[in-house]
Amino acid sequence: MAHYGLYTYIAPLVNYFDFYGGIKLASTLFGIGTIISVVIAAKVVDTHLGPLIIFKLSLALATMLLFVVFKGMLIVSHIAFLLWGVSFGALVTIFQAAVTKQVETGKDVATSLQSSTFNFGIVLGSALGGLILDNSSVFYIIFVTMALLVVPILLSFSKKRIFS
Repeated sequence: MAHYGLYTYIAPLVNYFDFYGGIKLASTLFGIGTIISVVIAAKVVDTHLGPLIIFKLSLALATMLLFVVFKGMLIVSHIAFLLWGVSFGALVTIFQAAVTKQVETGKDVATSLQSSTFNFGIVLGSALGGLILDNSSVFYIIFVTMALLVVPILLSFSKKRIFS
């Protein structure tokens, strides 16, 4: 929900920051970040799932802080779009791995529920982002994204032993 609340409105975010290179470059940097994310996840998802989840969610929060503090500053904003991709690129895979570690039987049902929950989060996040955009600025969606990231970060720390 945190990610898609802002990602759905990536073009207005790019415009808000007057991002050098526009949406094409922002999307390219984000895409490169997702490739890096998948490579990282592929190497460690089976052996370091808990730390990987904490790393990805914390990186997402740090990326949002870069957006807020530097407000589209050249180079920093480019790095932030890349890191945003790194933080969220392999999230579905990571969450599915976490779900399958939690259940002994019915892994197919559990992953189906995880997928549905993830899609529901996309709907809610996009709707919330749209509501904010209708009544304010895309910049404020970043603050909601940060707030929504705090809960899963805290949960991941408290449940580290489950994901190890």
